[in-house]
Amino acid sequence: MNKYGKFYSKYYDLIYKQKNYISETDYILKLIKKYSKNKKPSILELGTGTGGHAKIIAKKKYQIDGLEKSKLMIKNFNINNKKIKVYNQDMRYFSLKKKYDVVIALFCVVNYLTSLKDFDKMISRVKKHLNYNGIVIFDFWFSPAVNYLKPKKTFFKYNKDDIKIFRKCTPILKQNKVIDILYNFDITDKCRKFNFKEKHTVRHYSIYELKKLFKKYNLELVYKGEMITNLKPSKKTWKICVVFKNALND
Repeated sequence: MNKYGKFYSKYYDLIYKQKNYISETDYILKLIKKYSKNKKPSILELGTGTGGHAKIIAKKKYQIDGLEKSKLMIKNFNINNKKIKVYNQDMRYFSLKKKYDVVIALFCVVNYLTSLKDFDKMISRVKKHLNYNGIVIFDFWFSPAVNYLKPKKTFFKYNKDDIKIFRKCTPILKQNKVIDILYNFDITDKCRKFNFKEKHTVRHYSIYELKKLFKKYNLELVYKGEMITNLKPSKKTWKICVVFKNALND
């Protein structure tokens, strides 16, 4: 799995400052209220990053822990809420001494699991940490939409407070639903100018693949829809969200 490098981690919050964390979190909390048996369930977030979603969830008086592979991202988390504990572990191998009512993975973090084998490893660890009747919620790139719309080159600009960021994102399609995303950054931070590059490798998934993987662990699909809009998944819904329920207790 990829990890965000030193510079990407440092400027991460500026790059995604316009991301609608509040609407996304409200959407996820509605799903939790609908499908969780508990009014105030315990939550674990995989790939919590710098805490964009976790901090909002904590403000809603939920007990939430985070799991993050990158020490650099954790360093930039800047935790101001003592209710949030972040574990520096890989989602494929994590082992915590507690179970949760809800496990979430947002901002398409599961796309960094670039093989069915890796995804299976993640589910096996989630299952071990999920209470009976617990739920798993995550968003991901939907294969029919990716195949139809095709990944395109994108550009991002940020200019404020003596910091300028220009990011070019170039996707390269590979085999087995894998995409290499090449990031090229030009940064001006006060008087310092520099360039850096990163390559992130991701994979898109279909509902069929996911249902087959989760069925192995007795996790049943109970919801699928486009993030925020709740539209039915189609070849035009690039990012969709699913909810799996732990119907059986091992």
